[in-house]
Amino acid sequence: MDRKKRPYRGGHARPAVEQHRERLVAAMTVLAAERGWQRVAVGDVCAQARVSRAKFYELFDDREDCFVAAVETAATALSRAVARAVCGAPSGWRDRVASALSELLMALDADRHRAWVAVVEAPNGGAAARERRAAALAPLVALIDEVADDAVVATGAGAVGAVLELVHRHLTGEDPEPPLTTLVAPAVFLALAPHTGRGAALRTARAYAERAASERAEALEGSGPEEAAAAASSLSAAAGAAEAADLHVTELTESTLVFLARHPGACNTEVAAGVAVAHESQISRHLARLERAGAARRARSGRSNAWELTEVGRRLVDRLVALDTKRKHGV
Repeated sequence: MDRKKRPYRGGHARPAVEQHRERLVAAMTVLAAERGWQRVAVGDVCAQARVSRAKFYELFDDREDCFVAAVETAATALSRAVARAVCGAPSGWRDRVASALSELLMALDADRHRAWVAVVEAPNGGAAARERRAAALAPLVALIDEVADDAVVATGAGAVGAVLELVHRHLTGEDPEPPLTTLVAPAVFLALAPHTGRGAALRTARAYAERAASERAEALEGSGPEEAAAAASSLSAAAGAAEAADLHVTELTESTLVFLARHPGACNTEVAAGVAVAHESQISRHLARLERAGAARRARSGRSNAWELTEVGRRLVDRLVALDTKRKHGV
């Protein structure tokens, strides 16, 4: 199917249409990252975005069309980050490549939902999704290939593919929480070594890894105490809000909290099955976030985790249940 953006219906409707499209794409991004895009229905996206089905089908052909748009949005954001890095880097090829890869990893780390969609889900999203990602990353491939000779003509594609595989393993591994900037050193080394030799590649890789770590530390230090607390424990802060309607809680968060309220002591596999998440690594990542937010805690039960809600988590569930009751009764 030739997937094209639907034309806007009149100049006056453009801002509202743009807003609806952005909300639907953002909802698909979150849900696809949390569940796997093939488990996301059109109704799920509309509910998350608070946009009607009629509006959805004015903008997208089907669920896959919306997912392709999510991949394109994520990949375009990465491409722009790479372009900014290249423009601001020293003129030498080595520094431009190292800067581009560092910025790519920092952009992925800044939005893990987009990272998951662009790296983990896109390859399984059909030809259109793969083409959108490849097109967005083509400038980075071309940059690495600038100094390639006939013997190593595919170095750019190979290096970018290897970096994406590193990110994929990091995101889907047992401990995906360390920042993706920890991958700067191996990423830069993989791209440079075939052209500069091992020693020069190692020196550049180490220098850019240290720079990335320093920039990340400065960014964290630059956050005010309130901003840092909100970033580290958004659910905990939300639990103290006056109204449950103000909570920025995704559908997966709500489902997970309610499931744990009903099944204390459940392990990762049981939680994943209970909230319809395809990959256990995804639910592990989500549970770890709830733990950091102070909404859930884990104990060991043999070789498995046994999850239960904290007092913060129980208050959140009470608020969510109360809100759901009000909605059902039209209050």
